[in-house]
Amino acid sequence: MPRINLLKNKDIEIFDNPAELTFEEKKVLFTLDFDNNLEPNLRKDITIVGYILQKGYFLSQKKFFAPSQFREEDINYVSKLCGIEYKIDITEYKRSLYTQHRIFILNKFGYRAFSDCIALFEKEALELVKTPQRPKEIFYSLISFLEGESEVKFDLITKEKGTKIRVTHTGLHSFPNDPHFKRERFEWGWNNLLGKNLKTLLEND
Repeated sequence: MPRINLLKNKDIEIFDNPAELTFEEKKVLFTLDFDNNLEPNLRKDITIVGYILQKGYFLSQKKFFAPSQFREEDINYVSKLCGIEYKIDITEYKRSLYTQHRIFILNKFGYRAFSDCIALFEKEALELVKTPQRPKEIFYSLISFLEGESEVKFDLITKEKGTKIRVTHTGLHSFPNDPHFKRERFEWGWNNLLGKNLKTLLEND
């Protein structure tokens, strides 16, 4: 069976590489705040620049990139931020070191590596393929599952002729800036679930 192409080549390129950041975004994402637990490994210029870039990219896109993918303009920005006047060779940011930094970044910001969540990911994927969502929508739903941190609260309010369900969904800002994760899509999903699917489920139970 041929592989399904869910995304266009341009979309794949955007997804697989660091985003092009504005100056204001760089100021927020690329900072000189270090943790004492990393101090022994942040003495060399290349290590400092590599760590700052990797942390900033992760905070921006919730994923890691190989040093060869780091944007030249970002390398120059961070080098200037660190007061480094010579050109940094990012290939000197070695695998053993950036692997260690990745583990630290995950722990620092409360995330887990994908390799630790494969079983949960597969379970979610199996549930999604049972829904009427299209393959591309399933893909973005899985990205949402991996990246977003939201909380859903259900309140059951007793009424004279039944029970009212109030849903409060917070944390939507943590999802990617993509049309698939706009507030309107969540509202549509909850309205469809509670207004149609739940009614059908209860009537057939």
